[in-house]
Order: sequence, then structure tokens, then C-alpha cells
Amino acid sequence: ISTKRLQQCGRCKMQAYCDRDCQVTHWKAHKKECKRVKKLGKEERKDLPITWKQLEEFGTATGKTLEVRLIEQEFSPMRQVALCKDRVGIVKRVAAYNNSRKIPGFEPGKVMVWKNPRFHYFMDGSSGARIEESDLKDITIDKGTIDFPSEYVD
Repeated sequence: ISTKRLQQCGRCKMQAYCDRDCQVTHWKAHKKECKRVKKLGKEERKDLPITWKQLEEFGTATGKTLEVRLIEQEFSPMRQVALCKDRVGIVKRVAAYNNSRKIPGFEPGKVMVWKNPRFHYFMDGSSGARIEESDLKDITIDKGTIDFPSEYVD
């Protein structure tokens, strides 16, 4: 675990970077979201769902919400595994490790809203979220509260 304090984007205050070089490298990908977020008021920004990147930084995001859109089911004979995009277009894996081995109602195009989410690193080197039975009470499947920009919706 790093003890280095991350720097926030000076404009939107919603993106964190390890240093100036990281920020410059990521600017092209962050620019559209940054401008969109900056237009929102301070209270509206505070209420935005977190991104995969923010969740990874938190580990467990108590009191926060993650909203992701299922874009593609992956084949797995063991459980439901899906590729999911967050509000800024980052794609990570969600895998169901609950009793039924699937997330009820979660299908391509639907949005999963998860309160108090946890980040997970899978054994194959990928990352995202591992949904346990105890997580289901904090998950709803619907249209979500945010509009995913059209360039992020398949």
C-alpha cells in the first residue's frame, strides 16, 4: 500500500492522480468528464456515483454509490460474469459469488447501483467487483440515476 498522497484534478476535484505526469497523460481521456462535472454545483458533484478508479483507491467505499452499466456477459460455467462500464467509460469485471451465482435482473444494458461497494482483484489479474450474498441488499438493478454519455453506451 502506498503512503503517497494523491493529487486531485484542480478543475473538477473528482479525479485523483499520483503526480503531474499521470495527470497530463490521462487528460485526453478525462477532459470530457471533467468539463461535464465542473458544470455541476458542489452539492451535485458530491452526489455523483464513484468511478471504478475511485473505488479502487477506496477499496471499500462506505457511504458511496457505484453505478455501472452491463455491456457484455462473459462466458463462465460457474457464475455470472459481466463487463461493466462506469460513468466515465472505464470497463471492469463484475462476478457473482452469491448463492445463486448470478445477480437477479442484471442483463446487458441494465445499470447496477451498489451502495457501499468493494473493489476486488481477481486471480487472473483482472479487477472490478465480487458480489457476495451479503451485498445483494445494497444492490438495485435499474436505469440508474445518472445518464451515461452516449459515447459510453453500447
